Amino acid sequence: MTNPKYSILMKGLAVLATVHMPPAVYGEHDQGFLAAMGGSIEPNSADMYSFFEGQCTSYTAWRLNQAGVPFHNHWRSGEIATCPVPPSGGRPQGASWNAGRWSHAWQWYYKARHLGLRIDNKPAVNAVYCSLTDSGYGHVGVVDSVGPDGSATIAEYNWRNDQQFSKRTGVRVDGTTEFFIHFTLPPAPPTPAPPWGLSHVVTHASAMLDWATSAAAARYRIQVSTRREGWNPGTGWDASDNRMPSATLPVNSTVQGAANSSYTWVQGSSGSLEGPRPSGTYFWTVRVVLPSGSASQYTAPMAFTMTAAPLPPRDDHANGLPGSTPLQLDSPQPGRLDTLDVDVFRIQMPTLRAVVLSTSGSTDTIGELLDASGRVLATNDDFNGNRNFRIESALPAGIYHLRIRGYQNSSGNYIVSALPVQDVPVVLGDDHGNAAISATLLTLGIPSVGRIETVGDADFFRIVVNAPRQINVVSLGTTDTVGDLLNSTGTLVASDDDSNGNRNFRIARVVEAGTYFLRVRGHGAGVGPYTVRFN
Repeated sequence: MTNPKYSILMKGLAVLATVHMPPAVYGEHDQGFLAAMGGSIEPNSADMYSFFEGQCTSYTAWRLNQAGVPFHNHWRSGEIATCPVPPSGGRPQGASWNAGRWSHAWQWYYKARHLGLRIDNKPAVNAVYCSLTDSGYGHVGVVDSVGPDGSATIAEYNWRNDQQFSKRTGVRVDGTTEFFIHFTLPPAPPTPAPPWGLSHVVTHASAMLDWATSAAAARYRIQVSTRREGWNPGTGWDASDNRMPSATLPVNSTVQGAANSSYTWVQGSSGSLEGPRPSGTYFWTVRVVLPSGSASQYTAPMAFTMTAAPLPPRDDHANGLPGSTPLQLDSPQPGRLDTLDVDVFRIQMPTLRAVVLSTSGSTDTIGELLDASGRVLATNDDFNGNRNFRIESALPAGIYHLRIRGYQNSSGNYIVSALPVQDVPVVLGDDHGNAAISATLLTLGIPSVGRIETVGDADFFRIVVNAPRQINVVSLGTTDTVGDLLNSTGTLVASDDDSNGNRNFRIARVVEAGTYFLRVRGHGAGVGPYTVRFN
């Protein structure tokens, strides 16, 4: 009940009018509820759920919250505000309607039905018993238990005596004026698997920490400690412990599929994890955090050894983002990789432009394109069969970094360049594979540049989709292109020619999770450059 002045006499008349009254057990209070109300019931005072204390609605709201449902008088108010007002025959005589609030007990039935909650005559523990006809306000209680015969025991306030607790046993409802409302919690967000494939490369006074994950749109939380003991898979190390050199650092990084991600810890730079450290052994651990807030456990600690010695003079380029060497467009730079060395270059794009980042020389190099925060955008090892990398991408205005390291710690000289697409020399061979087995990874939101070299040429791109969703793949440019979307077995899923205007294709399709391939080919005798984007 929600009327604080509801009389014992009226309740008694309602009881006498019920011919088949289930047996009831009456007591003064549910002690847990009484404690939640501050030790006493104030009938004219609102409780923490915005119902009057001691009313049936107040007690039922408390029980729902005890069961994990965050219910209150304004729960999902925006949705129940649109609930149609029931006709006069479907509510107690003279009863008012309160839009946007759950209000009197009889209104719970209509608003729960409007939300699509399950309503039936089948009791379940913590389901809400709802009566439309009890007094002028209806009545609600909670199913405390279900007997072997299928009848319910109802825990409630205000069934017989104002602001007093009771339990009724053997309760059954007919589904016409009495119901059971099943309030259910939304499904818990999925818990991602911990990162895997942990590795690290220590270069003088920095450590490049690498890992892989299958979680999409994730960020990571890294911890570094001087000790192995005290680590907990759920919480990592205690940041307040003075043996831990620093607090945890959230590293914002997004990956798709099983893409690798990494973070470079540099001695002597600023930041939560950076700063001068004494030589010695350190331990690091990382966890995945989804946008929903659901997080994996921390990985088992990995150990690495740092030295406080300054970088040797022979290191020509910085090993981390701080102090990275500027790399201008059309201005190649020489470099040298020593054992366990990493060189980082800084690229500033004043406007959106397609560029090719590559090395030349006999040294086996690996290239990684990073955004301003160090997030890996693209990576390449051996382009076209030689041992130099080549990364092609359309980069919006902003700061980027190019990290170069030797394959399996190989050392030697190289020349690195950043060339605008129109300045790129002709490369012998094909820029992208002609079959799924040699497809180029197409990263979400990162354009990729290609060229149809000859009539009949086809470029394959690999697309990884982590959950059922709509994908959009488009081509841009003046070349007349045709796009074919294939599934992992090579079966055609969708195809398009000119839907994106100006002879470019556009494929929009709802797909299941999995690996797909985009085949780009020229229409008729169409050849020339193009750009593809996956959104």
